[in-house]
Amino acid sequence: MNAVASGAHMLLPYRSRPIPHIIPGREPITPICPECDRIWVEKQQDDMRLESLRRKQGSLSNQIGKTGIPDRFKSKSLTDFQTESSSMAYAKEVATRYCETIQDRIQSGDSLIFCGQLGTGKSHLASCIIRAAIEAGRSAAYLTVTDLVIEVRSTYCSGSKVSLKNILEAWIGVDLLVLDEVGQAVGSEDGWLLFHVLDTRYRRQRPTVIISNLDPERLERCLGPRCMDRLREGGMVVPFTWSSWRCR
Repeated sequence: MNAVASGAHMLLPYRSRPIPHIIPGREPITPICPECDRIWVEKQQDDMRLESLRRKQGSLSNQIGKTGIPDRFKSKSLTDFQTESSSMAYAKEVATRYCETIQDRIQSGDSLIFCGQLGTGKSHLASCIIRAAIEAGRSAAYLTVTDLVIEVRSTYCSGSKVSLKNILEAWIGVDLLVLDEVGQAVGSEDGWLLFHVLDTRYRRQRPTVIISNLDPERLERCLGPRCMDRLREGGMVVPFTWSSWRCR
């Protein structure tokens, strides 16, 4: 049994005294130790908080799993991104600030362009930004240009159950879109796709994170000056100029 205060200078053990039941023939009521009751209530509250946290984490994991983030990057965090130069530290700082102010960035439609060498962590940082958006209660998606073209071409079949309009609206309507492989060659008949998606998202003030292995000059030639100008408005270009981590 726990002890309760008695007087100003001493503690005495709590002694429960049965109270006769108001209904004749019933067992007497034994009062609960106040300290034991407090501990039990606190434990119940802790268990409820833990269960709530588990459900929230499970929900977030489920939502993140539906964003299209490559499996390799689903568990990556900003702290996992190692920096060995000022340019790497700058890229990480830009992504960190974007994550910390994700609601404002989405509201303002601020885009980012990660461009440069292969294997330098562009997808890693972009995946962290998607995670921040999901945790903030916003919708986000990771899409490659190849997958976009495949989805759009699938609607050309006579038996397609999804319309071209619905496919495009799904990617245009998401709060934050990460578009990878920008600059990769696509068929001439698909050239309008990128401009339509990026231009419509710009007009609706929805941010897009562009990932490309091209340098800024070549990327501008690929997308065109109008598209690049719109992406830069409120956003920024982050060059990834260091060597690939995969070669180490």
